[in-house]
Amino acid sequence: MSGAVTRVILVVVSRSESSSWEPAGISYRPGKRPLPQPSSPTNLRSSIEPFGLTERQSRFLVTVMLHAGVFVGRQYAAFAGITHGQKVHAFIEKLLARRFVTAIRLGPNGRTRLFHVHH
Repeated sequence: MSGAVTRVILVVVSRSESSSWEPAGISYRPGKRPLPQPSSPTNLRSSIEPFGLTERQSRFLVTVMLHAGVFVGRQYAAFAGITHGQKVHAFIEKLLARRFVTAIRLGPNGRTRLFHVHH
């Protein structure tokens, strides 16, 4: 093998008294505080909408932030079900003008842009 690395992820489960399987250490234990619940996409979306974005634009940004935090323009077009054109460019220019995203130029001539969402 020439430098290949194999990673194994092990999940430990324990059988609780209610006979359901739960990951070990994550279930609620009396005397301990419960783990904080992540914000739901609905809460995140409602917190983004006051910034002057449409419901569709805020849904897309929430999806991006919950995953990688970066996107390309064609991903917004596919998400919104629109052609890659003026609406996509206007949305991206709005995000750039308000400094919600940073453009990262890729490729030999820099025409491809990857957008990093600030959150």
